[in-house]
Amino acid sequence: MIPLILSLLIIFIVPMILIIVLNRKKKVKFKNFIVGIFAFLISQTFTRLPILNFLQTKTTIFKLGLFSNLIPYLVFFSFTAGIFEETARFIAYKTILKKEENIYSPISFGLGHGGIEAMLYTLLPILTYMYNFSSLNTPLVYLGIFERISAIIFHISATILIFYGIRKNKKIWWLISIVIHGMYNLIFTYLANVLNKIVLSEIVIFILSIILLLFGIYLLGKLEKEEDCEKYES
Repeated sequence: MIPLILSLLIIFIVPMILIIVLNRKKKVKFKNFIVGIFAFLISQTFTRLPILNFLQTKTTIFKLGLFSNLIPYLVFFSFTAGIFEETARFIAYKTILKKEENIYSPISFGLGHGGIEAMLYTLLPILTYMYNFSSLNTPLVYLGIFERISAIIFHISATILIFYGIRKNKKIWWLISIVIHGMYNLIFTYLANVLNKIVLSEIVIFILSIILLLFGIYLLGKLEKEEDCEKYES
């Protein structure tokens, strides 16, 4: 029961509180949160994962080649996640959120993107296996919840990079976010799957997520100062 409560708190309650605060205090539209949810579903659930499944099961070159070798597979798996997800963020801010100028919007978008991922891959499995309380109280379950915290922080930070790049009209930030995303996933999967350092992998990605968030906050601060200067000059 404790894992379920923690999951609900971290994955659902806290993000919703943050979204409400952003809406009331910073005038961030709920639209950003909803678009963030669909950005993940379209880029991962409905596109990348089915493609990977098809390549792994239906194509000989991938099934007997790439997918049979752990390191190349981890690199491919990690960087395709970056390509699909960061491109989805980029397209979202170039189309649906094209007129979005609120510098706090990436936070709401990231909460939607990371939140739906956490619900699908952490909260739903916990709900599915609720009847088996012994398995729900294993350390791996708590590590999984901790991992979702890191992931949500990361998705907020990555969205800030994309938003900043679009505001500055520099596509290089899209490429930077893809590389960062790919390396982030690769470091985690390498530590967890190759070195079998599961606890270390969770600690490392949490630290990396915090560092990236601090950098994202710095970028938002720059945008805010520029906006204040423009208002003052006008």
